[in-house]
Order: sequence, then structure tokens, then C-alpha cells
Amino acid sequence: MDVRLPNGTIITNVPEGTTKAELDAKLSANAQSLPQNAEDLAAGRTESLLNPQANERNIPAVLAQSVGKGFANIGDIVAGAPENYKRLYQYGAGKLQGQDVEAPRGATPITNLLVKHGIFSPEREPNTPILKAADFAAQVAAPGSIGKIGSIPSYLTRQAENIGQGLLGGAALETVKGAGITNPLAEQAVAFGAMAAPGGVYSMRNTPSTVVNQAMRNLNPAQLAQAQALVDRSIKLGSPITGAEAISQVAGGSKLPSIQRYVENVPRGEASNIMGEFMAGRPQANENMMANALRQISPTAPTAAIPSRMQTAGENLIKGAEKSLSQNVKPLYEQAGNVSVYPAPSILTNPKISDAVKAVRSTSEYGVKGAPINSFETLIAAKKYLDDQYAGQMTATTGLKKGAAGVTGQAVNELSNYLKTNSPEYAKGAKMYQIAQEQQIQPLKQGLTGAIAETTGIPEQMIGQQSGILAPKNPKATFPEDIKRTVELLRRKDPTVAADWTRAELQGTFDKVARDKVTGGNQFGGANFAANITGNKAQKDNLQALVEASSGKDSWKGFENMLETMQAQGQRVPAGSATTFNNLLTQEMESGGKGAFMKYVTSLPTMAREGIQAWELGKNTQMLAKMLTDPKTVEKLNELAKTKPDSRKSRNIVNSVVGGYVGQKPELTPEENK
Repeated sequence: MDVRLPNGTIITNVPEGTTKAELDAKLSANAQSLPQNAEDLAAGRTESLLNPQANERNIPAVLAQSVGKGFANIGDIVAGAPENYKRLYQYGAGKLQGQDVEAPRGATPITNLLVKHGIFSPEREPNTPILKAADFAAQVAAPGSIGKIGSIPSYLTRQAENIGQGLLGGAALETVKGAGITNPLAEQAVAFGAMAAPGGVYSMRNTPSTVVNQAMRNLNPAQLAQAQALVDRSIKLGSPITGAEAISQVAGGSKLPSIQRYVENVPRGEASNIMGEFMAGRPQANENMMANALRQISPTAPTAAIPSRMQTAGENLIKGAEKSLSQNVKPLYEQAGNVSVYPAPSILTNPKISDAVKAVRSTSEYGVKGAPINSFETLIAAKKYLDDQYAGQMTATTGLKKGAAGVTGQAVNELSNYLKTNSPEYAKGAKMYQIAQEQQIQPLKQGLTGAIAETTGIPEQMIGQQSGILAPKNPKATFPEDIKRTVELLRRKDPTVAADWTRAELQGTFDKVARDKVTGGNQFGGANFAANITGNKAQKDNLQALVEASSGKDSWKGFENMLETMQAQGQRVPAGSATTFNNLLTQEMESGGKGAFMKYVTSLPTMAREGIQAWELGKNTQMLAKMLTDPKTVEKLNELAKTKPDSRKSRNIVNSVVGGYVGQKPELTPEENK
């Protein structure tokens, strides 16, 4: 059977009928061979009774064993969990029933095993208050040494924080013991409170890490890698962006730009100076970056002659197509014109046809002046005369001329049918001409090329008209294939005109929306430019087609990288935004660290308290400013985000001998170690 002594000690495997005298004798004998409080080695909360008579200790050996107990504590938490739950349940049930139940102590199976095999020995147990506090601190810090080390300074700082908190907890624990408090749950609460309350004194990254962590939730490693790559490209292009801008651009939005704006606006400390200096060079950097990208599209600087060159190229393209068609059908018409015929009386009785014959025979414009009236050559020339007359009437703005087009059109059809019927060569040439007109000439005239050919006015007006043709802001009927085909055709007449025009168009847009509009330079100019030329997907697709057709895919790739950098700059929050958020963030950044602890010391004079808050605000925002502008900004922000106060507190609770699982660890009896 098991016997519980008044002090809470449990003796197991006691034979039935054992008297009190026999039990005392058994305890006395066992005390000679095994210490009573072996399990307290893992806790460091009560004075060890393994060897209470020994007064001298080897301090390095004591601390080395303390480190070992810190790791054993973790094993006790895991292996002792079932027993701990059981004891907690029994304790709670007894309290509910009004019983006078002692607070439970945690089970220590791993520590018991190490004591049993002599790995933990009484000679290495602390026996003075100072050593006991050091023992407590060593147990706190030991498990915290596991994991990613990071930089040596940061690793040493973390360990110093753990040890410092452990010393506070150990000192508080020894104090309550000296006051006669023996309830393990009360001891745990005191030690935990001593460690947690001033924890901010050792946690200089507390508030910045909290703010950054909250803003970087749900970001995956791929997004962080893309964001850092975007920062790297911006540096290479000469217009660096911040980590907040890059992350927000990649993730499609983030709270980090609001934090950046807050840091920029903080009136105290070096944060605003760091951010101000970083942003001050952005307008000029964007101009330089833009100039480099445009030189890759065309080495020719914009001039007033470029719009006229574009119009001429379009016009010559159409004229060239028409000339080529005329040359192709001319031999057939010449063969037909060599035949003398006697026209049917109905042809010449048509007044329009008769007038056309008279007109072409009286002028040298059509090449048949004085030719026989009954010649096919004369009738073909009359047909051309009527075609020209019909075209002029169809483009007329007055109703009188538009009405005359119907009469002329009837005459054209009548004469054309007569010629086709009486001359196979003419019929063949007319068919060729009709197909070419429908498939080549008219599409050119009615498409982008024809529109460019018809642009007029001064250079500024012409490039404005041409921009609406090749780079419309809200394209509805202009597609990448149209632009590619048009550029390819224009380059046949002027090999560099499309590239030169593209550079001039982009430079003009940049000058209009991105140049200085505010004192000190337009820091949002690059973002405005990117939004202006790629406001929607269709617009960007057309721009890509224009640049690639004009200058090649490599030119577009470089230009696109520049655009992405400028778009990321647009993630920056304008000044004066999110006032409520800024107020909350100010309170947060003024706390943490020393300020968090001192904030609650109401006896501090107001001036001292405000001074501490101002110091915290400047320190915390300066840290963020340096991280936001660092070349490895995303990596450093991610590292900071992982340094959460909650994780530190959790680590201290779990790693420390304060426990956090049941209460203080129990005293062991010799029987429990068997």
C-alpha cells in the first residue's frame, strides 16, 4: 500500500500492518543511502536535501549540473504529462468537494532516472541562496540554447536575457521560501511574475518584432524570396525600394507600408532622418533609371521630326501598296487597251460615261489625250476617271456631292461590266485589282496605318493623335497583334521610326506625370508614370507589343523591371494617411523594453516617464528605419518578425523551472526511485 506523510511525501509498497515505529525506522535507514528531495534537482525551487550537511560546493560543477537539469525539465514535461494531468484532476476535484487538498507537485520521471543512475549527484547541488538563484537561471537558459543560432551577438543577447530573467525568478523564489510560503502553485506564480513583469528590460526588440510580425502574417517563403529579389533589382537599376514596398508589391498589399509611413513621420529620433535621406534621392534616381531604360529602346533622343516621320511612313506605306497593285495589273490593262472596238450605243448614251470619255481625251492626265473614241484604252481611262470622281464624292461633307456619288457609282458599274464582258484580259486584271483592294489596300487605309497616315498638325498635336492610335489609355478595339503588324509595316519604310517614336512617347508621358510637382521632387512620380502607361492589363499588353516589335524582347524585359520597381514605389502610403492607425502605433512603439516596465511605475514623475517613452519611440522606429532601407531588408524584416515576444515568453515558461505544467516538482522518497 501507499502512505502519505503530513508533509506530502508518499511512500509506496508499504506492507500491510506496518507500525509507525517500523515506518520511521525504514525512513531513517533509507535516508542514509538516498537523499529525500532528489526530484528538486530539476526544479531548483526548494532546498535540496540530498546532502544538506555539505557546505562547500564546486561552483562550475554545480552550474554544469544545473544546465543538465534544464534539459531534463523538458523531458519531465513530456514524459510526466499523463501523471500531471491526473494530479491536477484530483486536486481540482478535491477542492470542489471542499476537501483540504495539498497543491500537487509535478512528476519527474526523467530526473528520477538520472538521479537513480548517479548522473545527478548531491555534491553538485546548490546550498546557498546565491547558488540556488544561479541554478534556477542556468536551467532557464539551457534549453534556449537549442535551435538556430543566427548571429553570435544576437545569440549571446538572447542567452543573456534568459539568464537575467532566470536570476530574477530564482531570487524571488528564494525570497518567498524564506517567508515560509510552501504552496507550490503560489511559488510558481511568484517566480513566473518575477520573470515576466520586467522581461521587457532584456527585450530590446520586443515592440518592433511585434509590429512587423503582425504585418507579415500569411507570407510564404516564395513571396519573401520574390520580394528580396525585387529589392535587389531595384538597387541594381539605381532606384532602391524598401522592404515594405517590395513585400506589399509581391503580396498584393500589406500593412508594412503603413508602418513605413509612420516611421517616416516620427518627429523624434533618427528614423525620419534615415527615411528622409533614403526618399530624397528617389526622383532623380527614377529619372536616371528611366533614361537608361529608354536608351535600350532607342539610342535616338526625341525630336520634333519624329511624329512627322511616323505620318510619312504610314502614308508611303499605303502609296507603295497602291503603286505595287497598279504595276501588277498594268500589263493586263495594256493588253486590253490595244484592242479597237465599236462600243455598244448604250455605253456612250450614258451621260456620265460620255462625259468621262470626253474628259480623258481632252487631258494628258490619264495618258489617252486625242485617242480614238472606240478604243478600249480610252474606255479604261474613262473608268479610272469615274473611279477618282466617285472616291471624291464619297468623302465629301456636303449633301450635294454625296448625292452625286450614287449616279457616278452606277456609271462605274455599267462601264466595268462592259469592259469585263468584251475583254478577258481586262476581266482578269479587274479581278486581281478587286482582291488586292479588299485584302490589302483597304485594311491598310482603314486600320492603324491609315490612321497614322492621316495625322496632321504641329508635332505636339501629331504625337498626341498617334498616341491614341498606338498607345490608347483604355483600348477597346486595339490589340497586341494589330500593333505588332503595324510596327512591322512601318519599319519597312523607316527602320527606326517605330523605336524612336516609342521612346519619344514614353519620355513625354514621364515628363508630364513624373517630374517635379512638389518642392524637393515628386517622390511618387515613378509610381504615377507606371500607373499611367499600364493602368489596365490591355494597356500593358499593348505596350509590351509596341516595345517588343520596335526594339526587341530584351528591351521590354529591362523596361518591365523598371516598371515593377516604380509600381512598388506606389505601395508607399501618402503622408497624412491612417491617422487612427498611427495613433495606435505610437502607443505601441512608445512601450516595450524599458518603457513597458516603467510605464506601470506610477510613482515616476511625469517628465521621467515621458522621457522614457520618447526614448523608446526613437529607438524602435530607428531600428525599423534601418531595416526598411537595408539592402537585405526583406530577409532582416523576416528575421525580426520571427523574434516574437510571445515565443520568448513561452520559451522562458517551458524552459524554466517555474514549470507551467503542474506546479513545483515534488520531493522524492527512496521508494519512488526504486
